[in-house]
Amino acid sequence: MPEFAASILKTVDMSFQMNCLYGSFHQKITVKRGKLLLFEGLFLNLSQENFKTYKERLLKKRLEKNQVDFDNLKEQLHDLEEKLAGEKDKEKEMNEKLRKYVHESEVLQNKLNSSLAMRNS
Repeated sequence: MPEFAASILKTVDMSFQMNCLYGSFHQKITVKRGKLLLFEGLFLNLSQENFKTYKERLLKKRLEKNQVDFDNLKEQLHDLEEKLAGEKDKEKEMNEKLRKYVHESEVLQNKLNSSLAMRNS
């Protein structure tokens, strides 16, 4: 391997390790992955493995967040279903009351018509 290539790989690896130590790993790794992980056919195994574990941690965090969001949405759906069931019960009650009023008004109309018919005869 040319001395220049070895120097660049060593610099990238040292820079990568320093970024890991100072917590800027998540900001710098994408640049390093795109630019210098592959140089003259050589992979930086340390950087590649750290990137994989970082990506796994990110995916786990995202999965946990998605699970929490899913649980919250599931709970909201359950609440809405209960509310809808309550509304349907109210609607049934109102329909029953309406049927009673319609029936009572028909009975009263019939009585009124029959009493008017008796008066007119």
